[in-house]
Amino acid sequence: MNTQEVLKMAFDCGVLIQVKGDKLHLEAKEAPPNHLLVELKAHKSELITLLATKPHPPMEDGQHSPTVEATPHDFMERYAHMDKCQQCEHLSSTGQCTRKQGIKPMPDALRTCDKFNLLKGERGLIQGQNYTPSEINSLIERYEKPLFYHALDCSICNIEKARYCANGYAIGSVYDALLLVCEDAQARREDLALRIDKACISGRSVFEAFNPANVLQSPNSAFETHKWGNSADYEAFINHWTACEVCRPNLGRYCSEGQKLKEVAKA
Repeated sequence: MNTQEVLKMAFDCGVLIQVKGDKLHLEAKEAPPNHLLVELKAHKSELITLLATKPHPPMEDGQHSPTVEATPHDFMERYAHMDKCQQCEHLSSTGQCTRKQGIKPMPDALRTCDKFNLLKGERGLIQGQNYTPSEINSLIERYEKPLFYHALDCSICNIEKARYCANGYAIGSVYDALLLVCEDAQARREDLALRIDKACISGRSVFEAFNPANVLQSPNSAFETHKWGNSADYEAFINHWTACEVCRPNLGRYCSEGQKLKEVAKA
């Protein structure tokens, strides 16, 4: 049993838990059941850490806090930041979300959706599953398409710079997060920006999925090797004209042998 479930158990039993120093103070109309006391003792340190960091009600007279009657909705909202997909009944045994088709959440990560429903009963731990390349492409296209149409009419959003307006931030941030697992992330981002520019210029705003074959290939940036120094043929040419009385390179005049060596050196 985790800390949130212990707090919910206490609430269902009509027990109010408060932190006083390093102790838990319980308030209830009747004695708390033994099984609750056992769980509170086992999770004492976690409960103190959690409850001590929660915001307190505002002070009315400078000395006492007003009495706040908690409702089940308020209770769940207070501790919603602790919910994990592992605790949600919508997490299937294969590690997928049954409410969001195609989504494989990280079971032990904090939940980020509004579909959370606390698991009823016991269930073994579920291991997360990796996405296949086709599943990744399908997820990216799911967010890429609405982002494409939004960016067509938005003067603030810039796909290449990952800059989004308030309305486009939700879709854009998810799109950026999905790109982090792609080896061709930069190519995808530049291709989407190019498609948006073409649609704005042509007026033909029809979304087309990313096609790697349409991505412009980067120019060959391989280093060219250069050999420094004189070749053996050029050395033979130099040695000849420096010793020849006829050859005069400054005048462009060479003997028959020097002319042959010059042609070989140039080749």
